[in-house]
Amino acid sequence: QMGNEGSAGGGDLEELEGAGPAETRVMEPAGLADAVLVTMGLCHDLLPPLPGQTHLTGDPLELATLAASGFSFDPADPATLSHPERGLQFSVLQRHAFSSALKRMSVVVRRTDGSLWGLVKGAPEVLLPLMDPARLPDHYTATAFHHMTRGKRVLAMGFKRLHSPGPGQPIPRSLVESQLCFSGFLVFDCDLKADSKGVVKELKAAGLSVVMITGDSVYTAAEVARKLGIVKAAPKTPSPS
Repeated sequence: QMGNEGSAGGGDLEELEGAGPAETRVMEPAGLADAVLVTMGLCHDLLPPLPGQTHLTGDPLELATLAASGFSFDPADPATLSHPERGLQFSVLQRHAFSSALKRMSVVVRRTDGSLWGLVKGAPEVLLPLMDPARLPDHYTATAFHHMTRGKRVLAMGFKRLHSPGPGQPIPRSLVESQLCFSGFLVFDCDLKADSKGVVKELKAAGLSVVMITGDSVYTAAEVARKLGIVKAAPKTPSPS
C-alpha cells in the first residue's frame, strides 16, 4: 500500500503549496499535483522493457510507485515517460542512481516545452538540508516522524527548475540536489508476513538471538521490531527537534 503526504493541488510544477502545520493525512495518487506525480513517475532506477519483453526491471517499491503515478515508458524511446491523462511527457537526460551512502537519488528531465527540471527523492533527514527553507512546511520533520514511528517506510521528494549550462554540458549533481521545493512524502506500508512473528518467537524460545539488518530509518525499524517481538515495547520515543 502506498500514499503521499504533505502534497497540495495544482497543475503546474511551480504551483505547489505547503500543507497545514498539523498535516498528517495520506492522499491517494489520483488527487495529487503534477509536481508530485512527475517525481514519482520519473525519479527512479527502473529499467524499461527489453526488446520483445513487456515487464520492467527494478525495485518492487519503485515499480509500485511508477504504477501509482500514472506514468509509463514510451515503447519507442526508453528515455521518455508519459502521463496520458494529465497530458504530461518528459525525457530523462541525466540520472544519479540511488546511493546507500547518500541515501538519495536524482534525475534531470526535460518537458515537451523545453524546460528542465531536477527531481530528487531520498531519506527525509537527508533531503531536509537540501530543501529551500522558504518552500519547506513547518511540519516536515514531525510528519516524517509520525509515519516512521508507525512502521512505515518514508521517502521525501523535492524538485526545482533548472537551466542548461550549454549544449552537451551535464548539470552538476550538487546543483540538481540543492534549494529544492518540497513536494511531499512517499509513505509505504509493507505488511509483515503472517508467520514472521511466530518464527521470531520460536527462534527466541530456542535461545537464539534475533537481530534486524535494514537500511530504513531507525524509527521505522524499531516499530517493526516491536511488532515482530524482536524487542519489547518501550516508552514512546521523543520526537526529534
